[in-house]
Amino acid sequence: MIELKIDTETYQIPSTANDFTQEQLLFLANLCQKAISVEELKTKLFLCCIGGQIYTQTTKDKRHILCVQKHKYALTPTQFVVLTSVFDFLFDKIDDAIVVKPQLTKQLFPTIQAGCKMLYGCDDAMTDFTYEQFIYMMEYASQGNTDAIIACMYLPVKGKFDATAVLNESLNTAKLSPNMRLIITWFYNSTMEFLSKRFPHCFSGGSSSKSNSFDTQNRIIDHLAHNDVTKKEIIRKSMLYDVLYTLELSTQNK
Repeated sequence: MIELKIDTETYQIPSTANDFTQEQLLFLANLCQKAISVEELKTKLFLCCIGGQIYTQTTKDKRHILCVQKHKYALTPTQFVVLTSVFDFLFDKIDDAIVVKPQLTKQLFPTIQAGCKMLYGCDDAMTDFTYEQFIYMMEYASQGNTDAIIACMYLPVKGKFDATAVLNESLNTAKLSPNMRLIITWFYNSTMEFLSKRFPHCFSGGSSSKSNSFDTQNRIIDHLAHNDVTKKEIIRKSMLYDVLYTLELSTQNK
């Protein structure tokens, strides 16, 4: 969070996507479903986070009147643009287009309602993932199956991943609202980017490779198990970060 001072008052404003509340993140996701400009999105999000409203004077200088609770601030258009620039971190330029790309690795929705079913999400940055869970998630990612990706991240029982139940559970995750699906997609993409930076040798081929993902991950298991069948299942059930750390060291030492 950052402290934003306007006249004599100080306001707490998110400085990263991980600082948002559930309500603020849902508000942002809803804005992203609308055909609005970048500046309009930043304005609406700013007002949401600060709990304010804004009016434009009809006088010659067209000052903005920002109302926050009992306080009123007269701001020039330039001053207001400077205030809303606190949300520049949300945007990235891809192929000459400005896109909303929050770096969201904090689990802000530990539970979600998918249809009539309650599902339990993974921890921050997937730190509680097993390697098997990761393998199947990457396979469904290579197929472009978003519902199954979410079903790997959100389980009927916390910490109990069942590979055979993923496709069936994806029928429930398909019922999620567009806003929730977008937020989970942000979390997935941000975490994959975080992992690729933390374990660069493990993702040297690209974290979003779509070719033979399942086969590639099983080759990694063979490598770590030194082709010992009795160790393969142990590696599958091991924690993701432990496996990636071991693989990173192994790759570095080659």
